[in-house]
Formats: sequence, structure tokens, C-alpha cells
Amino acid sequence: MTGPPDDSTLSATPSSAPRSPPPDRHRQWWRGLALAVTGLMLVGAGIGVGAAVAGTTPAATPAVAPAAHGTARSAKAGGKHAGVRTAVDPARQAWAHQYGLDRASMPNLPDVAVASPQQQAAATDLLVRTQTATAQYADPAKALAAGFDLQASLARAEKKRPGLARTLQRVDAGTAAKREMPMLHVGNKANRADGKVLDPTAPETLMYGYQGHGSWTLMGVMYTANETYPQPPPDPGGPITRWHYHDRSGGQALMMHIFFVSNNDLAHAYAADMTTGS
Repeated sequence: MTGPPDDSTLSATPSSAPRSPPPDRHRQWWRGLALAVTGLMLVGAGIGVGAAVAGTTPAATPAVAPAAHGTARSAKAGGKHAGVRTAVDPARQAWAHQYGLDRASMPNLPDVAVASPQQQAAATDLLVRTQTATAQYADPAKALAAGFDLQASLARAEKKRPGLARTLQRVDAGTAAKREMPMLHVGNKANRADGKVLDPTAPETLMYGYQGHGSWTLMGVMYTANETYPQPPPDPGGPITRWHYHDRSGGQALMMHIFFVSNNDLAHAYAADMTTGS
């Protein structure tokens, strides 16, 4: 079994997908919050390369490395979103490239309009079930009890990126640029090796956005598909539920983000990066 994969971030990447209809005030609120956390990505949970899951790219990258997308920056605790290539398993790489999209070139937003009504319904169902099943983890204590150690992940990130503490202080003081607002990926070791894929009760990674003064808000999850290898991973929403890989880290791990947005906005819920634009 190979090590954890690299997920390259929630940074803003231009998308060729059509723009969604004009947002209502709830969606504007989410977009404002999304902009606040789009920038600095911190990956936790003691995993290796990249975000957090089991069974792919070996962990051989440093914990801090610039993200490759947009203006966002990525600080990797345990090494996420890294730009250093690791040992490649050609068979796994071929599998990931067959069933996933290259994060560096894929549209940020999925084209919801091309999905069938059944696929749109399935994507909505997965979004709602995921949000419902993980709502309890808005409380870091409950997340910790379930194996998602936010503070340990943060400590690793701060150790590997000395400037992070100063960034958090600027957020606390209200002087941080929006692109600096940190988001932390907190992985779960047990969930990365439980044989489950796209299971809302056992996501491999939780994503938290820093709100200042020690407060973190649950923003979404990251699923991984590596335990389906060599079989095709599930894609209930067709073109909406897209798996992606990061070629610069070997391109042999598949992952999918789901962001908790208002009004079940499927395009932004299944964006590759949380962003305010297309």
C-alpha cells in the first residue's frame, strides 16, 4: 500500500464552466465567506503528501509549499498540496488518469447543466447526506472524539511553516489580507483505511476555515477514492461529482471536495477550489 495522496487545494482557479444564476443574499454571504478562506491552505492530521487519504502517493514532500493554483498558498502539515514529486506507481497513475481530471487544467466549477436530472439528484443527495452526517464536527471536541484532531493538525502546520503563527495573529487583529485566511485540512487515519468510499459517515478529511481568535468553522469535506483501486471510483453525479489528481505529485491519488454552501448550489458545492467566481 502506498502513502497518502496530495490534494492541491482550495485555491481559486479559473473555470470554463458556465456561471451560476445571479446569487441571492444567502449565496452572496457564502461567497464572501469563501473568499475569506480561499487563500492559505493548511493540511493536517499527520498524513503524508497532500491532503489526507489512504492508499496513494508516498509522503515524501515538505509540509510547506506554494500551491499551484490562483493566488492561494498552501501550507502542508504532514505534507499536503506539495510541489515535490514522489515515487510513482505506474499502474496507480494510469488508474488515476483514467478516472480523474488533472487539477491543474480542469474547470474549477462542474458544468451542472450537462448532468441528467438523475445525476443532479444524486449529487444533491450526496451533498445533503454529507453535510448532515458531519454537522456534529462543527464542534472540534466531537471531531476529535471521531478521530479528526484539529489542534494536532494545526500544531504540525505551525511547526512546518514558521510564518503561520504570524498569519493567524493578523487574522485575529483583522489585518490579514483575504487571500491569507487559512483553511485547515484535518484527516482521519482510520477513515483512510476503512475500505469505504464516498461514505458521508466516514469522510477521509474535514476542511475548516479560520475565523480568528482560535475559532474554526467547518467548511466541507474531502473524499478520496484510492481504496477502489484498481476498480473505477463511484461517480453518482456524473459530471458534477468529479474526481481529480495532482500530476506534479505523481498523479496517482484521486480526491473530491464537497463544500457546504447555501441553497444546495451544486456548482459551488462541487468546486475544485472554494471560490467566489467561476
